[in-house]
Amino acid sequence: MMSSETSPAYLDSFDKLAQQGIQLGLERGRFLGQQDLILSQLKHKLGNVRLKSIVKVINLPVERLEVLGVDLLGFDNTADLEQWLDLYSDKPSILLDT
Repeated sequence: MMSSETSPAYLDSFDKLAQQGIQLGLERGRFLGQQDLILSQLKHKLGNVRLKSIVKVINLPVERLEVLGVDLLGFDNTADLEQWLDLYSDKPSILLDT
């Protein structure tokens, strides 16, 4: 007799959940890596960055991190970063297209 824990339906459900967990873990790892890279780039380009700005960067969604990763290439000083964060850190992502 087959137990419910070894039935094909149970194993299929378990496999799907495991795959979803792996995918979420990979996405989270990518996100954290992107945060680390952008913070390193900002420090290299601008020197010391204020803690307030670092916290705002850490709280950005992945779409905004990607935009910041490109935009920071044009920053000359921390004021440029702070201005960018004032524009984009609390706005819905849809506003990035304007």
